[in-house]
Amino acid sequence: MLSALANTDTPSRLPYDPFLKRFSLLDLPGTAQQAVICQFDVNHYRPALFELLDIAMPAKLAGAKDSRCADYLAGRCAARQALAMAGADEVAPLRGASGEVLWPPGLQGAISHHGDHALCVVSREGFPGIDLERVMRPEVCREVAGLVGHLSERRLLRESGMPEAEAISILFSAKESLYKALFPALRHYVDFLDVGLKRFLPEQQCMELELLRCQHPERCGQRFTVHWQCCDGVVFTYLCASLS
Repeated sequence: MLSALANTDTPSRLPYDPFLKRFSLLDLPGTAQQAVICQFDVNHYRPALFELLDIAMPAKLAGAKDSRCADYLAGRCAARQALAMAGADEVAPLRGASGEVLWPPGLQGAISHHGDHALCVVSREGFPGIDLERVMRPEVCREVAGLVGHLSERRLLRESGMPEAEAISILFSAKESLYKALFPALRHYVDFLDVGLKRFLPEQQCMELELLRCQHPERCGQRFTVHWQCCDGVVFTYLCASLS
């Protein structure tokens, strides 16, 4: 999936293990950034990998399914690689009390995963957000569309001519990416309906979202450009928010 979009492989200094299949880099259009992709094999996951790879296992993962643990572990491996590329210490970031990633001082980042891929981007300027989602089935789309966007937003998506399930999936993922970007600054949950779609540009594969409501009135009305790519039925969205 994402490996088809990657620009080049990148070497890793992590110990060899069949769990970690490949590290590669993905250019992020609209930014000067690259994301690190970690392709992994959940069939080779085992709890001992946390110690082998020098990554702390959160208490919340105790007793969790192997697939969830593998997602977390691969995401932290991608983060280690991304931090090293940014000139920081090559250590895996820890998990905060609200489940957020605790990045080193002077850096912000975001992690996402889907299937056998984990993705991380780190930035010294702005607040990055990324998300991976499978395109919804039509029946799921019909059930959740009203939770993802207001009627006016869904009308804007229909006017694009894009299939509804794909368009709603892109909007869902874009709002997830924006939430990940904003949380380190806002420190509170932002509902999907607290963010409005203002422009949807399929030819440029980007959209403009506006923060309609939040606990910080000075932030309301701020707009953000979110980019997307689609490949093999998976949506990938990303942005780097400026919160001056």
